[in-house]
Formats: sequence, C-alpha cells, structure tokens
Amino acid sequence: MPADAKTAKLNIAVLLSDMVLLDVGVFKRYYKAVCGSRASVTEIPLEKKDVGEFQRLDLESEGRKLVLSLRSGPLPQQLVSMMGQMTELSVLGSDMAEDEVNALKNHQAHAVVGGLTFEDHNDPQRPINQAWLAAETLLTLFEHRKEFIGYAPVAAQVYRPRRWLVARTTETKIAQADLFMLLGNLQFHTGELNWMHTLGMEQFGQPDLEVWFADRDKGNIYFELLGNAAMYSISKSLLMLGNTFELEGMPEKYKLVAPKEVKNHQWGKFGTLGLEPVTKS
Repeated sequence: MPADAKTAKLNIAVLLSDMVLLDVGVFKRYYKAVCGSRASVTEIPLEKKDVGEFQRLDLESEGRKLVLSLRSGPLPQQLVSMMGQMTELSVLGSDMAEDEVNALKNHQAHAVVGGLTFEDHNDPQRPINQAWLAAETLLTLFEHRKEFIGYAPVAAQVYRPRRWLVARTTETKIAQADLFMLLGNLQFHTGELNWMHTLGMEQFGQPDLEVWFADRDKGNIYFELLGNAAMYSISKSLLMLGNTFELEGMPEKYKLVAPKEVKNHQWGKFGTLGLEPVTKS
C-alpha cells in the first residue's frame, strides 16, 4: 500500500447558487424519503471553524460517518476554471447545458462532504461504505434544496451538475454499480498510443486503472473494460500488481501490471495499475 494511502479520505465539493442553512429535522426526513433508511444528523458548534464555514453537520447511517460543512463564498476562480477544463476530458458525459455552465461560474457558496481517513483498513468495506453515504447525502441535498446545483469529487477531477446524479438514482437505494459513475471519472487522451484511465478510485480505497491501445476505433471496447473493472473492484480487497480477473462480457482474462510513466499527471493516493490481457500460452 502506498504511504500516501493512509491519509486518503473523501473530499467532495458541492456548489450552491446561494447561502442556505439546513434544518436538521427536515434534512433527516428528506434523507429517509430519498434513501429509504434513517440517518443521525447532529449540528456541531463552530468553535474551530474553517474559513467561511457557517454550519457543520455530523452524519451517521448504518455505521457510516461523514461531515457536511457549509461555507460562504464561491470556490477559487482558478479551481472553477480547472474543473471546467478537466470535465471536458471526461468520457462519462461531459456536456453541460448553458444554464448549468452559468450556474457553475456564478455560484455563491459551497459545501464540503468529507470522510474519515482510510488509515484503518481492518474493515475493507470502509471506503465504499463512506462513498455510499456520500452519494446518498448528495442526492438528499439535491432533492431537499434547489440551491444545491452540482458537485465535484476532488479526486475524480470532474464537475457534475445536479441532473447527473438525480437522473441516475431513480431507486430509493443507490446501487453499488452506480457508485463509480456517480463519484468516479474516466478520461481519454488520443495520440500515437491512446490512453484511457480512471480518476477518483482512491475514494473506494483502490488504485486508479489505465489502459494503452493503438486503435482509436476500439475506444468503446476499452471504455467498457475500464468501467467494468472499476465497478468490479470498488468493493474488493486492495488491488495488487499481478492480480488477474475476468469481467463479464469480455472475452479475455486481464492482469494488473505496472503503469506507464506519464509526466505531470496527478494520480490518486493509491497510485495506479495498468490493465493488459493475459497472453495465452
């Protein structure tokens, strides 16, 4: 396990069109209606508050814990611009309507959904359970108040308008297979060798995954490969170099190999692994 992995934790920015104080009782009722289960929500006195913080809530449901911090003022403009640029590289639906782009540029407040660090790996399900609660919290916020306009999982380097999550969560229980689509990301870079990779797998306690290939016309095949591999691995034990696995719908067995070196690319705290088909002897 990389040394940085011990400090990995959830970090999701949620953008608001205006400042809003959450009513704890109302939030709990929305959570139960949206997610089908109860949550303990406690407002924490702000004795040591972060810059601009005006409300902090501790959330707990079924043993999972998160902190929701609401803050005045927009995110730094440089960060907003970077989110827009990185979102354009995403192959998980990067198109935003004009009103959604304007909402991103003109937001007036933000919130941070944060988790505990993953240092205690005695419970291999801890990262995915926190991610699950984060997705449920986001859905509750979007259903509860129209001021919440979108969110950005920092590790995934992508911004999603509220419709991205709401349109993919029609059931009261968010499916495990949906978690990567909701909180993760896939990017595609073309060149002499095409490069496709995940971002945001550290939210599930896993390394990111990458694949290199020559034929750009096969991009859809590798998109499916990486997406399936990511969804498969988020609930598994930590992936390691040399692991092999088979994915439903894929004709070949794949192994995890050392990644290629790419300058100036920011990977997650669990590093990255490459995917290669197992050569038949």
